[in-house]
Amino acid sequence: MAYGDTVVPEDPMERLSIRYDTGETNSQGKEIYRTMTLSQIKADATDQALYNVAYRLFEMSNYSVAVITKRENTGLGPID
Repeated sequence: MAYGDTVVPEDPMERLSIRYDTGETNSQGKEIYRTMTLSQIKADATDQALYNVAYRLFEMSNYSVAVITKRENTGLGPID
């Protein structure tokens, strides 16, 4: 592949990232957060379904959800 060649987008790959509060603090007293990432999410999953899954997962833990992010990555190729 070279400059000007036709780009063929690959199938998008979605990931769900859930940032959560660990309930701990660091030496400066700031809250410690961690992130859990789920990959290979179904392309037809609705935003509401993903949101619900994130909360259901964390209902079974001692942690609280801080941020839920859906990320879509689409590769551009082919690259030889």
